[in-house]
Amino acid sequence: MTTKNKVKVKIRGYNFTIVGFESEKYIKDIANDIDARMKFIASINAKLNQFEIAVLTAVNLSDELEREKDRGKRIAAGLNGDENHKKLAEYEETVDKLEEAEKKVLSYEEDINKYKENDIFVTQKLSDEVKKHKEVYGKLKRLEETTKEKFDELEEVKEDNKKLQNDKYDLETEIVQLKKEIEILRKESKTDDK
Repeated sequence: MTTKNKVKVKIRGYNFTIVGFESEKYIKDIANDIDARMKFIASINAKLNQFEIAVLTAVNLSDELEREKDRGKRIAAGLNGDENHKKLAEYEETVDKLEEAEKKVLSYEEDINKYKENDIFVTQKLSDEVKKHKEVYGKLKRLEETTKEKFDELEEVKEDNKKLQNDKYDLETEIVQLKKEIEILRKESKTDDK
């Protein structure tokens, strides 16, 4: 019984783990081929997004697969014996590779869609967080303005209090002075009475 191989590959900057019965080299060769094909399509039209590149790659691989099937049928019809058997085996191997590559591209398309959905989710989450932070910032700004107003009012009250303290001191000083004058006047009045 053959064992499954898990092979990590990178296609168009995305990391994938491919599971298959083929050798690690074979799986990496398939991944490299798909990566090269996707890079080629991307180089032809820079406006394509990852999904469109993956779809066009799948279309091209499917086209090649069909052409190879047709070629195999023609070869099978035109050849006899061992030569026919050999060509048919090559054809079947090529078809298998193309079918495997097509499956991988479809799998990559699914993964790319998942990444896109995740990106949309993360973007929405960040947008919500930014909105919350803006609301908190607005509340803090209003609180700061209210605090400044209260601080200004407190400063005015302190200023008024200081003025009242000065007025009180002046009045107390004047009262003391008046008491002294009254005392002097009383003394003078007593002396005048005698």
